Amino acid sequence: CQPMLVTRLLLGGSRRLCSQSTNEIRMVAKREMEHFWEKNRKLKRPWSPHLTIYGNSITMITSLIHRVSGIAMGLAWPVLGVAGFYAAGNWSRVVDWARGSQLGYPVVFGVKSVVCFLPVYHMINGIRHLCYDLGYGFDLAVTKQTGVVVIALAVAFTLLLASVRLAPQPAASKK
Repeated sequence: CQPMLVTRLLLGGSRRLCSQSTNEIRMVAKREMEHFWEKNRKLKRPWSPHLTIYGNSITMITSLIHRVSGIAMGLAWPVLGVAGFYAAGNWSRVVDWARGSQLGYPVVFGVKSVVCFLPVYHMINGIRHLCYDLGYGFDLAVTKQTGVVVIALAVAFTLLLASVRLAPQPAASKK
């Protein structure tokens, strides 16, 4: 109890001085914030920066595609795994249905392209990131060039994989 009394006696005056200057600073800060927000309202500025104010750069696009492909695969592969588990033994029927469906080759090719692009792009861009981890490719010009190369390679390999046609399975011979 005594140390508090001594503290009050010694610092009592400075506390009032401290609280008075704190209140003044608080009021100045409040006026400045009001002025800032009023100016931004008049200029019709957004509350915070968002994607529409940035120009699309190759580095931004490759980063976004890498994140989207990672998230999509993280969600899709478990679902496909469970579907494959439940379709065990009947997977050939699913392939036969897709092959014999009336969807047409362009639709099937498009679906295969989307399915192939995610892992192909993610793997190629992952190799690019491994090069970053080794200390290569940090120069902005090199980063832009490798971004274009990654997208071009991913599109080329995707088209190559999507163009592969599934051959019909031979009928199982009965003994």
